[in-house]
Amino acid sequence: MGAFEIGLFSLLLNIWLVSAFLQSPLLNTIRSHLLILNLCVSCLARIILAGFPFSGTSAIAGRWVFGDSCCQLFGFMKQLLGVLQIVALALVAFERYLVSRRQVKELPFTFYIFGIIFCWIFALLCSIPPLFKIGSYRCDVIGAACDFDWRMTNKYQILFNIAIIIFAGIIPTFIIFWCFWKANDRNVREKQTYAQKRLTKTMIIVTTGFFLLWLPQAIHIFWVITGLAWSPRIFPVPLAVLSPLCTEATALIPVLTYLAYDERIRVALLNMVPPFKESRPFVR
Repeated sequence: MGAFEIGLFSLLLNIWLVSAFLQSPLLNTIRSHLLILNLCVSCLARIILAGFPFSGTSAIAGRWVFGDSCCQLFGFMKQLLGVLQIVALALVAFERYLVSRRQVKELPFTFYIFGIIFCWIFALLCSIPPLFKIGSYRCDVIGAACDFDWRMTNKYQILFNIAIIIFAGIIPTFIIFWCFWKANDRNVREKQTYAQKRLTKTMIIVTTGFFLLWLPQAIHIFWVITGLAWSPRIFPVPLAVLSPLCTEATALIPVLTYLAYDERIRVALLNMVPPFKESRPFVR
């Protein structure tokens, strides 16, 4: 039931967050928030289309219960939205770096639009090939969900899996940490508005939370690539259970972090709940 509880809580919180962005004029007029909204939409979509409604039900049944076609579609959506999340974080980090370097409040509107379009196109390019037998989607070890098949079974799958690891894993991770390191360093050494510094620190915390919760999945992928996952004597079954739960929980990170650290977003969120409305102005 853990998957259902985490998934349902994540769903409600992300609907709350996306609604706040769409309804608050002082949030949806700040261009940097377009990138945050893109990340939130990817989290919400992953919960609904590749999350607890399917994996939770299958976990209770002890097997995948939605058939082969749905397994392929579920795996496709999970891969698409998973890649989208890490690329969206890389785009946020790159934008924070450029803003701090140029000492501006925001970049040209075209940067945000083309950046978001690139994220979705790149995620599609990483998730469509397995539908055409370049790579594959299959049930995981415990049979509760369908996922990208990380086993190295033929030369095409080996090449595609290595490409995914490099272009959808290593490179975005390097961009994220390098850009946030540079952005935070500039914020410390140079003058920048309080709101920009706060947004950068908030996104660093969000990113750290994502990577910590992605760690079990990364270990799981390593086990599969090395072939250890298919040996019951070697593979730790709790890791197979923990990995999807942590992945599901990543959707909680943005909302909880914004509530705690970003005043503008917190005010917008609380203004959605009449008993907790705040009258303090936003800080631009």
